[in-house]
Amino acid sequence: MSEVSTTAPNVLVVICDDLCVGDFSYTGNDYVYTPHLDQFRADGIDSKYHLSGPLCTPARASLLTGMYAQRTRAIDTYCGRSLMDPAITTMADRFKAAGYRTGCFGKWHLGDNCPFRPNERGFEESLIHYSGGVGQPGDAPENAGRESYFDPVLYRNGESEAHKGYVTDIFADAAAEYVAQHKEEPWFTYLAFNAPHTPLQAPPELIERCRERGSDGQLPALYALVEGIDRAFGRLLKKLDETGQRENTIVFFTSDHGPCPSVSVFDGHTRFNMGLRGEKGHVYEGGPRVPAFWQWPAKWSGGRELDTRSHVIDVMPTLIESCGLDAEPQIDGISIADTLLGQSASDEQQTRELYMQWHRGDRPVFYRNSAVWRGKWKWLRVSEVGPDELYDLENDPGEQSNLAAENADLCAELKALYEEWFNEVGASHDYEPLRIHVGDSREPMVRLSRQDWRVDGPDGWSSNHTGHWPIEVIQSGTYDIEIILEESDRTRERGTVSLQLDAQTLSQEAVEGQSRFTFSSVELLSGPHQISGHLWSRFGNVSPLLIEITPNHV
Repeated sequence: MSEVSTTAPNVLVVICDDLCVGDFSYTGNDYVYTPHLDQFRADGIDSKYHLSGPLCTPARASLLTGMYAQRTRAIDTYCGRSLMDPAITTMADRFKAAGYRTGCFGKWHLGDNCPFRPNERGFEESLIHYSGGVGQPGDAPENAGRESYFDPVLYRNGESEAHKGYVTDIFADAAAEYVAQHKEEPWFTYLAFNAPHTPLQAPPELIERCRERGSDGQLPALYALVEGIDRAFGRLLKKLDETGQRENTIVFFTSDHGPCPSVSVFDGHTRFNMGLRGEKGHVYEGGPRVPAFWQWPAKWSGGRELDTRSHVIDVMPTLIESCGLDAEPQIDGISIADTLLGQSASDEQQTRELYMQWHRGDRPVFYRNSAVWRGKWKWLRVSEVGPDELYDLENDPGEQSNLAAENADLCAELKALYEEWFNEVGASHDYEPLRIHVGDSREPMVRLSRQDWRVDGPDGWSSNHTGHWPIEVIQSGTYDIEIILEESDRTRERGTVSLQLDAQTLSQEAVEGQSRFTFSSVELLSGPHQISGHLWSRFGNVSPLLIEITPNHV
């Protein structure tokens, strides 16, 4: 590990899940109270035209690599498309190599198995939930079927660990403990709240406070999740103050995308989002435009707003330059460090094109849900067949007036640039599936979940969907392979459980009420393979909740 000056700035990156630009009391939203975040923004720098998302995994992949998500292969949230290419250097890799301590706390959502987990991607310490959310398929089974935001089972450095308390507080307090522990050496800490993502579970006292402000239905629970973030973030900043680290710590606070459609309009209320059109999963501004607040008291004057657009791909190069590290080659983002220092935005920052594309599926589809930004202009298409849309965001931030017909040449130019970008970002890998390691000493027992399988039919991760897992066996040998069903899928009559390994099928009879099935001493040769499992009965095909693979040759 190379030496780094003890005066080098610490770096704290905080990212929320589904938090939108209107979820703050400073915006005039009377249903929520966010004093710590309001003050942090007022004392810092608000990059108010910041783009992320428009979905969880792609935003996180871009944040941690400085690359468009398409280059990282982490293009969607489930069905094996949230795995981030392990060959790509992450921000944590860079800081660790420079002598920083590196810690990851909260939502990861870039792969739950080796070699995709935080501890294989540059983080020395991690405390995370699995899958895309607490209690989802792929997370700890103990969290399913209950109020999982309270007393959750989490994973510390790959090992399950039961916790007491509210999940937002648990992650923030773990980060606070980490930065206090390493106060004498530079650190990079990544804190990823899973709130305010559903389920709408929050401390009762916070829900009651929000209800007293006049909201009803589920709205108080939603904003209680936001207030939980504010409370925990304020406590973390206080820890930086108490340990004398606040002045020389760069803090970046943001979100992965805008509001989830399920909590955008509900109970007769429209969630306040500053008049932006669209939501999570859209390329209209309500999807990718997110809060982005910066502070570094030792270097940056606060109380400012940036009037040029920034992007999640800019975060890594900005932090690298600000901390004096060498620039990362082959990166899509640009550093805005000079702008944060108070200089005028560069010509490149003001005139460059920024791109976005997302949809469900193993490979991106030309034109579907795509956008290009340049200056005040934005071209987009919702589907392959169009129509083209062009908006003047300076005069029409709500994207109500399509100016494509009046500006046909500009529209054609931006569309052509999008086509060139689309072909280039996926050219090196064609979005082929990434493989989970089996027989890797870093993860002796591998637990495969439906979060990371590749579907064999319609998209989904329920037991009535079917899928398989591409794996890479690192060490040849014999393995015990256990198929585990959801408790609700236990056989109610005799059936057959099958384990499929490439072209080989192993089967055993299932008795009534049985939920675990072990295939002992199965030989696996090193190299790529495909594995799946099924229960066949009168009720049809049932896929497992988990497949656990344990070596028995060591």
